[in-house]
Amino acid sequence: MSEIEYPHLVTILRASDTGVLDGYGRPLLTDFVPIEADVPAWVQQLGMQEQQLLSQAGAEHVSHRIFMDPTDVTSADMLRWSGEQRDFELFDVKDPDGTGHHLEIIANEIVPVPLFALVS
Repeated sequence: MSEIEYPHLVTILRASDTGVLDGYGRPLLTDFVPIEADVPAWVQQLGMQEQQLLSQAGAEHVSHRIFMDPTDVTSADMLRWSGEQRDFELFDVKDPDGTGHHLEIIANEIVPVPLFALVS
């Protein structure tokens, strides 16, 4: 049991082996399947200054930092914030102090484009 009380629940989504790939060779969102649900986490929106610092370090589009206990999650996975139905692509998953205490994930919220925005 974790000594940290995380206020949110997330679902870990992993790409299926038989999915369609996008132009960059990555599986499309519809090809991600849940592998673990109700994982306790803390989803924290980054401030503008922190976003700019991470952008200068090479992570151009990041919006959130997510903390959770160590589990099977990689930067190829996605997270869904269960209570909010918000999806996140992951850029960096690390054990910040190398002790297995918790994971720190740098992520970007995937914001759907409204259909009316696609019509010209």
